[in-house]
Parts: sequence; structure tokens; C-alpha cells
Amino acid sequence: MEIKWFNEKKQKGTATFYESNLTLNAVAKIPFEKCEHVRVGVDSSGSLLLKPISFDDYNKGLIPKEECYPIVTHSSYARISSTSLLSQIANAFNLQFSKEPTRFETIYEEKEGILIIPLNKERSK
Repeated sequence: MEIKWFNEKKQKGTATFYESNLTLNAVAKIPFEKCEHVRVGVDSSGSLLLKPISFDDYNKGLIPKEECYPIVTHSSYARISSTSLLSQIANAFNLQFSKEPTRFETIYEEKEGILIIPLNKERSK
């Protein structure tokens, strides 16, 4: 008998943008479960990047505090709440976020420890 086991990490992660926060679903939040801060950036291909910052690195000041955003994780999602950050992201990618959700698929790059959110194709609801 051949068995195929389901694997939560193989499911697709989703990042949902609102005007005041960015919410990661249960799959996308996995890399952030043991951190309280993230760095947010953009790469040359036009993707948004989220990198977890360890508690030790943050407290030792190895990452400039002005480059760190708090992330709160719950059992089924994680959230970065910052109207300023969401405004910067919207301006950088020529997007408009509102109270209505805008969803994008996520990709976790395990080698670099970075969650990639390609913002060129919105995910259907």
C-alpha cells in the first residue's frame, strides 16, 4: 500500500495586506513563530522580503532598531501592524491597500531564511 502524507509546509502561504497591517496565514507564519521582530525589504525582482530577527540579535543591537518591525504571532496567523510600513510598501510597488484584503502568495526561501512575497500577481480570493 502506497501512502502519501499531507504536509502543512507544502501548502501555499498567503500574505494579506490591509491599509494598516500585513497578516500571514498559518503556513506563511511558520518562520516567524520564534521571533518578535522582522526586517522588511525589497529585492531587485520587485518582491517584498520578510526576514525574522532572533530575539538575541534584536537585544544585542546587531540589527538597527529602526529597521525592525514588531510581529505578533498567534496560533493561526501572524501580523505586522504599521500604517507607515504599509504606506511605504504601497508607494514602492505602486499599489493601493484599503480596509478590503489584498492577497498574495508567499514563498519561503529556506537557505536564506527569508519569506518572499511577489507583489506582481494578486491571489484570487
